[in-house]
Amino acid sequence: MTSEITYTQIDHSNEPTRTTLRFADIVDAATLTSVNAARDTLLADMQAITNSTFKQHKTTLNTVKLSNLIPASPDSQRERKMVIYYQDNVTFETFTLEIGCADTTALTIPPGTDEITLADAGVMQTFYNDFNANVLSKNGNAVTIIRAVLVGRNL
Repeated sequence: MTSEITYTQIDHSNEPTRTTLRFADIVDAATLTSVNAARDTLLADMQAITNSTFKQHKTTLNTVKLSNLIPASPDSQRERKMVIYYQDNVTFETFTLEIGCADTTALTIPPGTDEITLADAGVMQTFYNDFNANVLSKNGNAVTIIRAVLVGRNL
């Protein structure tokens, strides 16, 4: 596997363009230092050959291919999404996350509503617990899911 660094640039119209480069797999502090040095060197090189503003770069440690199989369920549609609302436990700032292909047969959705029950004693509660235990806000603080809603077309 390789690590990837995606550089995001903006043009004069504030439209983004992205460039992704692959580097050595980051397996320890030495390779992290090496990849970071290469990232910065190539950023400087690209700044010298472009007339854009480099807005950000994002490092992906590794990409693992999981499957090429098409889902068996015809209800597996990317437009059928869950919107997860979660809150920073320190600043109380609210964020959203969309997860496509919501399996409505695995979720508890009270009749007449699009709200997904978080404490369903099932797969959603497991997701809720794992998300809250592991995910951080953009500020680096712990978070708590405050609600989940089913959205999309043909619901």
